[in-house]
Amino acid sequence: MAGSPEAAPVYSESCDDPRGGDVPLSPRIANRNVTSEFRHPPGTSGKDPSRAAGEAHHPHGPRPLRRSPRSWLRKLSLRPGLRLAPPLFALLLTACASTPPTTFDLDPSVQFAHTRGSHGQLAVNEPTASLPLESQRIVVRTSAGTIAYLKGAQWAANLPNLVQDRLIGGFEKANLLRAVGRPGLLANRNLHTDIQHFEVDLGSQKAIIEIYARLVANDGRVVADKMFSATAPAANDHPAVIAAALSKAFAQAVHDIVIWAAPRV
Repeated sequence: MAGSPEAAPVYSESCDDPRGGDVPLSPRIANRNVTSEFRHPPGTSGKDPSRAAGEAHHPHGPRPLRRSPRSWLRKLSLRPGLRLAPPLFALLLTACASTPPTTFDLDPSVQFAHTRGSHGQLAVNEPTASLPLESQRIVVRTSAGTIAYLKGAQWAANLPNLVQDRLIGGFEKANLLRAVGRPGLLANRNLHTDIQHFEVDLGSQKAIIEIYARLVANDGRVVADKMFSATAPAANDHPAVIAAALSKAFAQAVHDIVIWAAPRV
């Protein structure tokens, strides 16, 4: 699909240095701070043996210490006779700043037709999920077997927590049970779910939801289980479009789970 988003890496890197790692100081600046940072016991030579060994192989004396850019800028600004212009100093300090991601919520606007319920009480456990889905980040599939996080976008909460809240809301809206809530409720059944897919496939331009659900009795016996799947079209790769497509597919999954589970509680 044309115009695919530039997905952020699964594991973010520090932005202390665009090249990776910290920015080393010059030996002159580094050496000036050594004595203020290290104290040696009385009667010693004042050198760490490992440091001394390192100096023996360094043609220009001690190896420079490594400092983060913020520490480096702070020390430069305090040196006598050296002052950075305020606009430049502010620009350097905010070089690593990034625009906060846009936050999206799941809104399963589901309509429930009259269906058979029960007088039981249901506890909805927090869903389990694999690592890519166990976060606030929105997941996209860029190609077969390639998963990435959507850049500049996130869910309103950690996805398993958000799914749990919306499932409880779905049962409450259907009004088919005496009570529904989180574990701790005196329940007849417990709903356990596992989020197996919750992403947009950019190749097929559709949101894909797969949630495996189990109804478990208080003695640990599995009363019923089922895999629930739902899809919705995603016209393009804009974050708002992707979030809306996932929300629509999830609404269908919530509807199906509620209709299936309520009569079995």
